[in-house]
Amino acid sequence: MPRLLLFLALLLAPRCAADEIGLIRVGEPWRYYPVTQAPAGDWRSQNYDDSAWASGPGGFSAGIGWRLEEATQLSGFAFNYHTVLFRKQFTVADTNLIQWLALRADWDDGFIAYLNGVEVLRRGFFNPTNPVALTAHADFPHGRPAAEELDITAHRHLLLTGTNTLAVQVHNAAWSATASTMCWAAELLANFTRSPFIQNTSSNSVQIIFKTLQPTTARVTIAPVADPSDTRAISAPFATNKHVVTVTNLIPDQQYSYQVTIEAGGRTALSPPAHFKTLSMRGAARFYLLGDSGSGSAEQVAIAQQMRKVPGDFVVLLGDVVYPSFVPQLEDLRLFSVYADQMRTTPFFLAAGNHDGYAHRPFFFDAFYLPTNNMTGGEEFYSFDHGAGHFIVLDTDLQVAARYDGDSPQYKWLEADLAATRQPWKMIFFHHIIRSSAYHNYDDYNRNGIHDSAELQFSIGTLAEKYGVQLIVTGHDHIYERLKPRGGTTTIVSGGGGEDTYWLNILHPESARFMPAFHYLKVELDEQRLHVQALGADNAPLDELHLFLPDPPTNTHASTWHTPVIEAVAGHEDANIPSQEFDFVGEPIPTRTGQLSSLGAVHVSNDREMLHIGFATPMLPRGADLLVFIGAPGRSGVRTMQGVGNGLIDPDGEGADGLDVLENLSFSAFEPAVAAILGDEQADGTARGFGRAGASFRGGQGVFHLRPELPTVAGARIQQFNTSPQTFNFPWEEDADYIKVSIPLSALNASVTGDVQVAAVVALPIANLTSQRRDIDGAVLGEMKGSRIGPIELTPVRVKLANGGDSDGDGATDTHEAVAGTDPNNPASVLRLKIVQEAEGHALVWDAVAGKTYTLQTSTSISAPAWTTHRTVNGVQGAQRLSLPRTPTTTFWRLAVQ
Repeated sequence: MPRLLLFLALLLAPRCAADEIGLIRVGEPWRYYPVTQAPAGDWRSQNYDDSAWASGPGGFSAGIGWRLEEATQLSGFAFNYHTVLFRKQFTVADTNLIQWLALRADWDDGFIAYLNGVEVLRRGFFNPTNPVALTAHADFPHGRPAAEELDITAHRHLLLTGTNTLAVQVHNAAWSATASTMCWAAELLANFTRSPFIQNTSSNSVQIIFKTLQPTTARVTIAPVADPSDTRAISAPFATNKHVVTVTNLIPDQQYSYQVTIEAGGRTALSPPAHFKTLSMRGAARFYLLGDSGSGSAEQVAIAQQMRKVPGDFVVLLGDVVYPSFVPQLEDLRLFSVYADQMRTTPFFLAAGNHDGYAHRPFFFDAFYLPTNNMTGGEEFYSFDHGAGHFIVLDTDLQVAARYDGDSPQYKWLEADLAATRQPWKMIFFHHIIRSSAYHNYDDYNRNGIHDSAELQFSIGTLAEKYGVQLIVTGHDHIYERLKPRGGTTTIVSGGGGEDTYWLNILHPESARFMPAFHYLKVELDEQRLHVQALGADNAPLDELHLFLPDPPTNTHASTWHTPVIEAVAGHEDANIPSQEFDFVGEPIPTRTGQLSSLGAVHVSNDREMLHIGFATPMLPRGADLLVFIGAPGRSGVRTMQGVGNGLIDPDGEGADGLDVLENLSFSAFEPAVAAILGDEQADGTARGFGRAGASFRGGQGVFHLRPELPTVAGARIQQFNTSPQTFNFPWEEDADYIKVSIPLSALNASVTGDVQVAAVVALPIANLTSQRRDIDGAVLGEMKGSRIGPIELTPVRVKLANGGDSDGDGATDTHEAVAGTDPNNPASVLRLKIVQEAEGHALVWDAVAGKTYTLQTSTSISAPAWTTHRTVNGVQGAQRLSLPRTPTTTFWRLAVQ
């Protein structure tokens, strides 16, 4: 924020209320103590000091393989110890609200649980009451997965308002003492064994689902948040412990609050009030995607926590939501409880993965309430609309006889669905791989001798290209990968939701970014722009994708007054400079995606001397060039690329041959004077003979005047790199994911009072060197007529240069005036701190704006790192005056406003 200095205000969000259903949730931290010797004191008591114990997120396991490991894995179990003690504190706001109490646990082999120091449950021991020594073994084994919901309602009187403690001792069975296996994965639940959550949300309906410890009657009370008086209640038709209540006749894009009431045996309990929003018919949307999540790992829990911080409109799980297979004993501990806080307010849509069908596929579909299709009536494949998007979920598991060939019901439904939608954005989600650089790209689950990825591309990929699907997202390979457009459709593999990640197998020729990383995707879209961010389990940005709907070329766009950092030297490691960033600001200019390439997001900014152009996540085929043409209206340049250059392929002579083989390119309403050849991360400056890997000739990289001999533009700077900020390098990557170019305005005969014209295309590595024609893909900034190696006519976008950020010339930028509340178009309206002389000293004066807060700060040095606050003035209007006595020393003053 500006200061007159400027002043940054940090606002802290209020803490959320504790979960009133999940008193202890899976993934929360526990204290634990491997028993190599008995702990001092009564470790079971509520007030025992366990601060010296180790801590880790639940659950806990040791020596367990085949994807049954838990978030915290213990070493040395059975060989050094065979008992582990656990303690977990939790809070109860009001014990009177808890009518039922359950412990859900998956354990190996026996345990005894204590609530506030009193035993409430034991399993794995023959004698139900005798004390069990900490050095003892369990009397018999308990295999996994075999989670149970254990009723401890009879002990709810032990609960205290405020802080409580659950303590547990877990023992290995004697017969398996050398097997090194142990597990404790548990949660403590009040009233509901599965929190109320919403699914199958549409623009006018929702389903509310929940489970109870015993059969109860249920009633859902719902009302618009905007009109709480419009309340209605929907009762379930009969008593059960698995409840679903359907609510219809809702209003699109409307916030609703709801609460569940359950009754049985004279007891009544309520869920905490929750809210949701119906889907909208148009406009902006934000949602999340993740695949291969259901491992119970710490990373799965961390990603769930990150997604909750900024709520989305919905979440799509791309399959393999429970490992090693989807069974009722694991569906809560590895899915419903992990995402419980989010599912109560946000609808989850799911695609079935291969692990979801290993045990018994109906388990998966019995657990969820999803949209249905009008071809088979099932939930295996379906679509829904929200905002400006049309979203399709498909079933691609050939191991359970899913079909997507041309004669299948799914294929016929998909084609009809794509043909019918009028939504501008179309996306398809499914589990299995259509393109990938990891192991599953070469699967052949139906054993017909054809890779499943090729079959998916032939059927679903062909329809996606035919009907203009912009994005396909899959899981299955435990990686993040962004792949370049094929037929105009970009593909992302997002399988890093929690299960162990894979590594590179064979780099796919269309790979733009490959990372073996835990992650999730955040997608934001509106009527024109789609932005995808891959975010790590710690929420660090890993990658992004920018796509746009076509923009009319007559639009005039505004440059931003800004000077990005564009280093003048090449990088020393993989040609990249550590920590360099794509630091452009302002709104990007829309671009059009081609059949094989994309320009990403284009930003234009300027200062008084330089024009700065940035490309964020362009995607180029191997060996292709990103060509940028820049001119100024009314300034002479070239109307065609015919005759530009010397007509020779001579990289060691005149060079810049990427501009020599463009005889098929001409310009409309545009005479560019400067061109840039870009796209390779190794080229951080002008290199006339540079050769891109995969290209048939060395076309050069750099910025050139479009006149005889293609002179280098003096003073131009280029930086091309992989990540922003640049933190790591990928030895197999050559294409730049971020490009920054600075060009002197003088090279364009342009000034900050005028406009510039910019156009960009992607030239493929295919060129006819005899006719000097280049194959041009359809990715374009501006408008392009013609196709491929035939005649191409290019129309630019017009960019109005920023005028220095000071429209009224009063010395304060428009941005600063916006913060100060002054008029950026009136030179008499400006925030200035003045000193005037008085009889006894001097005074500080300024004109204040109502509603602003002003802070006077003082220092004895203008370069002091910290200034002292002298006075704060709030919410006043008009002239302000502060009289100060004379001092023998120099004092500096500044005024901060917010």
